[in-house]
Amino acid sequence: MSVLDTIETATKPWWLRLLPYVLAVAAVLSALWAAYSFGADVTAEHYKRVIAQHDADNSKALAAEQLRYRGLEQQHVADMAAIDQQHQQEIAEREAISNRTIADLRAGAVGLRDKFTTCQRTRGTTAPAGTSASKRDEAASLNLRTEDAGILVQLADEADSVADQLRSCQGVVRADRKGQ
Repeated sequence: MSVLDTIETATKPWWLRLLPYVLAVAAVLSALWAAYSFGADVTAEHYKRVIAQHDADNSKALAAEQLRYRGLEQQHVADMAAIDQQHQQEIAEREAISNRTIADLRAGAVGLRDKFTTCQRTRGTTAPAGTSASKRDEAASLNLRTEDAGILVQLADEADSVADQLRSCQGVVRADRKGQ
């Protein structure tokens, strides 16, 4: 180094002497910041793709589950409709049988069993002597009137109706439990 260089260096301000070092540090820091930014962008994009893929997979799984549950729901509705149809058919059949039985009772084609007669002979009384016509009148007086017999048949039909409704309700409960 020549004397001029030393004089020139000594006369330079201090900040000019540090300038090359400051520029070198700034260049290193800029390179580090650029690398960090690039890495952060790459990482962010990677995780955005991963999250988008998870969202797509979840959407597909949700759609599949909804489709499966819709199928189960439709099957359940079909089961309930079958139970209802069977119940309605039983009601119609029961009403037809009841109406036919009541009509036969009124027409005299059928009669009730002896245990449904209204009054029994008391002990110690004897039937009056008479013709067979009086015995028929006596037998007729012991039976229920046809209107009363019709009411009795209707009550029996209502009891059967309640039993059928209970059976249908039990069928609905069984179908519900089957779906669980």
